[in-house]
Amino acid sequence: MVLESLHAGGVALPVPAWIVRGLHLATLTAHVAVMTLLLGGALIYAAGFFSGKGEAPEAPRLPVWTAFAVNTGVAPLLFCQALFAHFIYTSSILMAGWWIGVPVVVMAAYALSYLAISPGTASNARAGAAVAVALLLLFVSFVFVCNIDLMAKPDQWERYADSPHGWILFAGGADTLLRWGHVVLAALFHALLLSRLLGKAGSLNGRPGLYLGVGFFILLAATGLSHFVSLPEAVRQGAESGALSVYLLVASALVLAGLLLAGRLKACAAWALGNLTLMICYREQVRTGFLAPVTTTGPADYGSFWMFALALLTGGAAFVYMLGLLGKGGEA
Repeated sequence: MVLESLHAGGVALPVPAWIVRGLHLATLTAHVAVMTLLLGGALIYAAGFFSGKGEAPEAPRLPVWTAFAVNTGVAPLLFCQALFAHFIYTSSILMAGWWIGVPVVVMAAYALSYLAISPGTASNARAGAAVAVALLLLFVSFVFVCNIDLMAKPDQWERYADSPHGWILFAGGADTLLRWGHVVLAALFHALLLSRLLGKAGSLNGRPGLYLGVGFFILLAATGLSHFVSLPEAVRQGAESGALSVYLLVASALVLAGLLLAGRLKACAAWALGNLTLMICYREQVRTGFLAPVTTTGPADYGSFWMFALALLTGGAAFVYMLGLLGKGGEA
C-alpha cells in the first residue's frame, strides 16, 4: 500500500531522468572514492599506533581528506533527492535523530583530525584523537548505509508508524550489515593500496602490506558476493537485467587481484578506480530493483540545468586548482 501510493505520484524532474542519473553516478563516484580513502586512511592510521613498532605511523592529511569528502558529498546527495525524493525524505525523517546529528559528528571528527596529525602533540594524545576520528567516521558510514537501505525498503516503514520518534537506525537484516562491512573493507583496501603506491605505508610497503591487502581483498569479495546472494530474488533478477552483470564485476575483481599480486601498484590503483565505478553503477541497478518502477514526470525546462552546468564547471575548475596547490605542497 505504501509503495503503490509513493509510485503513483512519480518524481518531477525538469530534464530527462538519464541526465540526472548520470550526474548522480558521476558525482557519487567522486565522493565515494574520496570518502573511502578518508575512512580507510583514518582506520589504518589509528591502528598504526598499536602496531607494537614503537614509532608513530606517518600521518595522512586527514583534515584535507575530510574537507574534500564533505564537499564532494553535497552534489550526489542532492541528485539522490531529485531521483528518489519521496523515498530518501521519508527514510531521513524516520531516522532524523541520527541523520541530523551526522554534521555534528563530522565536525567533531574534523576538529580532532588536526590533533591526530599534530607533530607537536604527545603520542598518546595523537593516538587517542586518531582512534576517536576513526570511530566517528565509522559511525557516519553506518548511518549513511542505514539510511540508504531504509530508503530502498518502504515495506519496512509501516512497522515504525506507531513509533515516530526519529531514532530509528538499523533497518535490520543481513543486507545492511553486509553492505556496511563491504564499505569498511573497501575503505581499508583502497587506502592501503594508495599508501603503498605513494610509499607512505611504513612497514606495510613490502610483503606485509601485500599480504594484508590480499586479506582485505578476499574479505571484500566474500562480503560482496554474500550481499548479492542475500538480495531478494526479484531484486537480483532486476539488477541482472540492467547494463551490468555480476559476472562482469567478478571478472573485473579477478583482474584487480592479478595486478595486486603482480605488484603493479599503479595499474592496480587505476583499475581499482574503474572497478569502484562499476560497483557503484551496479548498486544503482540493485537500488532501482528495490524501488521499481520509479516514475519520473515533469515538463522539459533546461534553463535550471544550464545554470547548474555552469556552476559545476566553475566549481570543477576551482577544485582542480586546489588539487594543484595540494600537489605543490600548499596547505590552502
